[in-house]
Amino acid sequence: MFKLDFDIPPVSPLINIKDKIILVGSCFSENIGYKLSDYKFNTLINPFGTIYNPYSILNLLEHSVTDNQEVSTIKNGEVYYDWDSHSMISELDENELVSKALEARRAMKEWIAISKWLIVSPGTSRVYEYESTGQIVANCHKVPQKEFTKRLLDTREIVEQFEFVYAKVKKLNPGLNWIFTVSPVRHFRDGLVENNHSKSILIQSIHEIIQKHDNCHYFPSYEIVIDELRDYRFYEQDWVHPNELAIDYVWDRFKKATMDNETQVFISKWKKMKSALGHKPFKASSKSHQKFIKETISRLEEFSQLVDVSPEIFYLRNQIE
Repeated sequence: MFKLDFDIPPVSPLINIKDKIILVGSCFSENIGYKLSDYKFNTLINPFGTIYNPYSILNLLEHSVTDNQEVSTIKNGEVYYDWDSHSMISELDENELVSKALEARRAMKEWIAISKWLIVSPGTSRVYEYESTGQIVANCHKVPQKEFTKRLLDTREIVEQFEFVYAKVKKLNPGLNWIFTVSPVRHFRDGLVENNHSKSILIQSIHEIIQKHDNCHYFPSYEIVIDELRDYRFYEQDWVHPNELAIDYVWDRFKKATMDNETQVFISKWKKMKSALGHKPFKASSKSHQKFIKETISRLEEFSQLVDVSPEIFYLRNQIE
């Protein structure tokens, strides 16, 4: 395989399979989040939907931990949206929209209080300010572009916003560890030069943060895709989004750089278990398959000390005849 190898220093401490993990940010955080969930990690993934700029990500964290009850609503057509969230937070009724947004904040606060890890994956330092209020929005919700001012955040703004939010989050959970990673998805519509400028601001800001805080770390998913793999066979047909091959490769690098030995052994064993759970019998009532089901349940019970396997056991027991 033609690629440029580079070493990724491990984080300290390392992630354990029993740790609770929050992921917020771009769609790339969802790619890694779904991998974690698939391997039985206890995760909360983007409760506000995909958010691309760091200001809005941090703003939502601050709203959550401080129990901020104000929701900035906007009506476009028949639908109400939250300026601070993705369009998945939307309703036909404004009160229902507010309730939905506040519930997402409550869930986030509950998770921050009990989690060991917060993974933040911004994708751009470009933001949109709603001209009538000057508010930086997380999503334009199909409101005409002429109603926004588009600009780049600078490093100072990002770092200052982080420090403000970090203090509030630390008060709620002093033991929370942060992992930052810059999404490798190119924001091509802004232009390639502009995309690289935007990414460089994110990277510089994150490095200033991790130099100051021992519990903040950087995982180079951007560098892995752009510099280590650097080939369009690792992209979808839009040439912008990493494909499944690239995501699997980043996931493998992520495991090795962030997870302890117990967890990596578990993942290896669970991969085999996933294969067994995906087995499609030729004859479900055959003696051989019924034996296979009982043996698989017995194997699953061995995992119960580390993770919740009750859904898988319930599914298999319903197949016993």
